[in-house]
Amino acid sequence: MSSSDQKKANFGNPIINLLITGLVYLFFTWILRPHVPAQTVLYQWIFSGFASMALTATFYLSINMFRVTLNDHKERKNQ
Repeated sequence: MSSSDQKKANFGNPIINLLITGLVYLFFTWILRPHVPAQTVLYQWIFSGFASMALTATFYLSINMFRVTLNDHKERKNQ
């Protein structure tokens, strides 16, 4: 198969991916809040939100790679 015949990677619906990623961000922010060594509640929310950005970015990349792999598996299975 030549490179022009290959299909591009399919990441699924980007709106769904962003919605799930937003929910994961809120979940990580809520979970990390008690573990932040800050005296005020505002700083706990700020620093837990900052810490959850790295976890959310990792989740976003992971879910996209999972969807690409799953779609590729389904296409190869149907051939």
